[in-house]
Amino acid sequence: NTAIGGASFGGVFAMHAASSRPDLFGAAIVESPSVLSGGAALLAAFTAEGYNWPDTVFLGMGDQEAGTDDTAQGLNKRYVMATNRMTEAAEIAGADIEPVIGTGHVHNETAWAERFPMALTHLYGAY
Repeated sequence: NTAIGGASFGGVFAMHAASSRPDLFGAAIVESPSVLSGGAALLAAFTAEGYNWPDTVFLGMGDQEAGTDDTAQGLNKRYVMATNRMTEAAEIAGADIEPVIGTGHVHNETAWAERFPMALTHLYGAY
């Protein structure tokens, strides 16, 4: 019944910890994971065949993750595509994943706080 969560690189860490130590963590809240950094190596790792997904995952991302100006729109689309790829990989692995792409949400605490009740509901049911 223990979950781990984080946002940005903390989301990457939560995902890694939950997949590396399923004896400790059965679930993860993964908010705005920075999976496109470093040439998208983390995205490749998380979507690789045989990756050990946690049993239950809430995956939150904003559709304006990289910002709202015109120069960020290409990267925003890549983050949404990355979320979709992670969701597909998790489903193939049998994980119970809830992806939420927040409309107008950027990479900040306000967006993460808005999605947090959905994350808790996915992991622990209605409260």
